[in-house]
Amino acid sequence: MGTILGWTSPANALLPSGVKFKISVDDLKSFSSIFGIGAVVGALPAGKISAMISRRYSMVLFEILIIIGWIFLTMAKASWMLSVGRILQGVGVGALCTVIPTYVAEISQPHIRGEF
Repeated sequence: MGTILGWTSPANALLPSGVKFKISVDDLKSFSSIFGIGAVVGALPAGKISAMISRRYSMVLFEILIIIGWIFLTMAKASWMLSVGRILQGVGVGALCTVIPTYVAEISQPHIRGEF
């Protein structure tokens, strides 16, 4: 998650000269902010999804979204692919931030829950 959050800082400096398609300043701004929109969208249904298919399998599902997002970012042929990749990463991270605390609480031994 940290890599995804920090990706835009070096990418905004390297993208304009490192890709074969045109990237505008507005595109760079949207890559940075669109992640947060995806995170909100991912967090909202994450609880229901994890209740339906279990916490474990929902984490796998959301991690697959993150991997697909990275594929879009690394194989981008146009700026829209970068946006789709960031949205998918946002959805995955937002959902994982909802599901992981519940999963950890469920698998922790009862005598150490709430210690810290």
